[in-house]
Amino acid sequence: EEIPPPQSIRPSDPTFLWDLAALTAAASQQAIELTRAGSLPKRAAQRLLPSLASDRTHRREVDALEYVEMLKQEAVELGIISAPPSTSRHRETLTTGDRINSWSLHDSVMQARRLFKRWPGDRWWIDLPGADYEEWHTFYLELPLARKAVAEQLLKCQPGVWYSLHSFRATIQGADPYVLRPSQRCAGEAGFKLAEELRAHWDKTDGQIITGMFRYTLFELGFVALGYEREAPPTAREKVNPDSFMLTQLGYEALHGE
Repeated sequence: EEIPPPQSIRPSDPTFLWDLAALTAAASQQAIELTRAGSLPKRAAQRLLPSLASDRTHRREVDALEYVEMLKQEAVELGIISAPPSTSRHRETLTTGDRINSWSLHDSVMQARRLFKRWPGDRWWIDLPGADYEEWHTFYLELPLARKAVAEQLLKCQPGVWYSLHSFRATIQGADPYVLRPSQRCAGEAGFKLAEELRAHWDKTDGQIITGMFRYTLFELGFVALGYEREAPPTAREKVNPDSFMLTQLGYEALHGE
């Protein structure tokens, strides 16, 4: 559903692209030694936080540190940074990767596109739920399917147009209420008993997962601007769901370009 512009707006901001650059700069300027398990030590991750732009760094410390680790894993997968074995202490140390030069030649559209194409099956990416999320039968949820459904629906949106986020969720739910839980559909008698409960819980469970993808993932990649029916947009520390979204030109080009 297309709607008029909202009362307040959070302009699009590809914070994840910035944070990849900040992490790469840190790895190129200092020796960052990893733990024996290959993770960033807590102290090293904490030193990085002030240079990062994502709202995730303003959440609980455990969430912020998880974000830094996710950032590191994505950078390694992309070849922007690497972790060759250290010769002195037998631990890995972060350095710039073999693909840093090719990555630097991409504009922001291509960088965002490469990350978005990885997203549906990306095992490192953390999708945070919306502010009103309530856990309910989480073992049925399949995030890759949720990501795919959101990506397919987003292809139908036009840049510069404001859409109701409620209608976006309702469109996905109307097409298939089990889209995030296909195994529940096939659960026989138990599945039928849960069907009514799923309809009752959908907005607070599956719907909030979709909302979180807009609030964090799509916003962090610069794909969308977020709209709010309040006088001012929320600060980074406030847990408030957006009411609407607008696909950006960057997002449109990244979705449709080759």
